[in-house]
Amino acid sequence: MMKFLWPVLLAVAGAAFLVEEIQHRQDYQAFQAHGESAIVEPIKAYTETTRKKKWTGQVTGVSYSADLTFRTKSGERVTAPSQTLPPGILEAFRSGAKVSIQYLPENPTTIRFADQVYYSDNRLAAFALMLGGMIWFFLVWRARED
Repeated sequence: MMKFLWPVLLAVAGAAFLVEEIQHRQDYQAFQAHGESAIVEPIKAYTETTRKKKWTGQVTGVSYSADLTFRTKSGERVTAPSQTLPPGILEAFRSGAKVSIQYLPENPTTIRFADQVYYSDNRLAAFALMLGGMIWFFLVWRARED
């Protein structure tokens, strides 16, 4: 029974990556089709997250997130919670520059920064995991029959 666990887990992980990729792609297409622009209010606070190597404690990366508040085209004040700030955006807020975003009118908390470009390599990872899981499962299944 344990022989089948890893291939199934790989295939499930691949499927999860694929579902996430499809959602990101749909959001991107929605932004292209009917995303609205807005200017974000200055942020009051932000969260800094530091990633470190487990054994050495060496810092491998720092990211920032903040709640972003803006007004929609209709004047409604919306807050998109815990949004990751791309490189340079925190400095723009600190310098007092206006930061532009796009939001989806049907779900205004779904946002992206105005200059943000869609890019994802999750499709390749999803395909590789699913294919690897299926091949492994097939090989284990064939070995069981012999």
